[in-house]
Amino acid sequence: MITLEVQRHIIAEVRVSTARGQTDMVIEVRGSEIIFRGRGCRTETNCLMAKQKPSLITNSVRALISDIYDYEADNVSALVLGLI
Repeated sequence: MITLEVQRHIIAEVRVSTARGQTDMVIEVRGSEIIFRGRGCRTETNCLMAKQKPSLITNSVRALISDIYDYEADNVSALVLGLI
C-alpha cells in the first residue's frame, strides 16, 4: 500500500480579548495550511513554516486583529502549535 495523501480538517473557534472588547476568530487547519479568519478578513500560513517559526502565527493573528493583547496572541499561537 502506498499512501498518496492524507488530509485532515480541524476547525477551532476562539474568542480573544482586544482593546475594544472581545472578538471571535476561526482557525482552520487544512492539510498543509492554517487559515485564520477574524473581523471579516482572512489570512493563511504554511504549517511547516509555522512549526519552524512560530512568530508567523502571531504575525497572522496581528494582521487580522491589530489590537489583540500580547498574552492572547501567545495563547492563540500555543493553541495552533498544539493542533498542527
